[in-house]
Amino acid sequence: MSLSLETLHRQWQTLRLIPRHPQKITGRNLTDRLCNAGFTVTKRTVERDLQTLSTFFPLVVDSRSMPYGWSWSKGAAALDVPALSATEAISFLMLREYLTPLIPGSLLDQLAPYFGMAEQCLITQSQTSRLSGWLKKVAIVPVAQPLLPPVVAPDVLAAVQDALLRSLQLRVRYLRRGDKADTEYTAHPLGLVQRGGVLYLVATLFDYDDVRLLVVHRMRQAEVLEDNAHHLKGFNLATYVAEGNFGFCATTQMRVVLRFSKEAGEHLLDTPLASDQKITELRDGRLEVHATVTDSLQFRWWLLGFADGVEIIEPLELRNELAERLRRAADRYQ
Repeated sequence: MSLSLETLHRQWQTLRLIPRHPQKITGRNLTDRLCNAGFTVTKRTVERDLQTLSTFFPLVVDSRSMPYGWSWSKGAAALDVPALSATEAISFLMLREYLTPLIPGSLLDQLAPYFGMAEQCLITQSQTSRLSGWLKKVAIVPVAQPLLPPVVAPDVLAAVQDALLRSLQLRVRYLRRGDKADTEYTAHPLGLVQRGGVLYLVATLFDYDDVRLLVVHRMRQAEVLEDNAHHLKGFNLATYVAEGNFGFCATTQMRVVLRFSKEAGEHLLDTPLASDQKITELRDGRLEVHATVTDSLQFRWWLLGFADGVEIIEPLELRNELAERLRRAADRYQ
């Protein structure tokens, strides 16, 4: 990129960062924000840009005290500079990459021009911005065996998102696991949750108040109704998730004592199992872990994944349950 284009892009970003009167921003703060956006620039260059821009745009400087503050003059016409910073471009593209299933289709349509602008922005800034290559330098790696996500019919997903967004009832034809024929439900959407590659609609059904989970890819049809969805008093999606309801069959909290081989349990030193976790190294080198966890199917799957790398000491019921499952598994290999 030539110097003139680089300067033009930096000055566009400068104009976008200057607040309207009576707010103001100093040359130092502008420099810091431009550097955070990926520009290599000094305070002196920014001050020179401000002097140049003030000859063409209604910018004013408050020189009554140091440091001087810049702003758009009072009553200045709004200026819309159709450009994205590298930081904004990266944010848009990461949002598209990882959060698309959780964004209503109507909103995605509105965001589509910004995704295109973001792609073009990073191409344009590839020679001048340190942030332009960021997406190639970061990745999300699943902690479990990666599985291909199930196929969700686009019209079904659009209807689910629309009903949730507008707080309307949803009529769905749903095929439960193991059934040969689908069943019709009237759902009252409460939330949409992505767990791994699977989307779940959190909802109540018909006139009942018990919260149910509907797997979106098992919906054969979905139709938004004109009736308002029933609002479940006191329901909070964040609380519902935090209570372990996506750990499958979560019921109560239980105190566990587990003994891990050092290789299997060492990661718990960095990523604790619970906030009250305590670890002691035993004489034989194993790590004894005391913690309070949610009693769930997911926790059992997690323990079984360590095979002989963990021994359950307490509670006795859990120890016996998993011991029996491991015995049955070993029998299959005889």
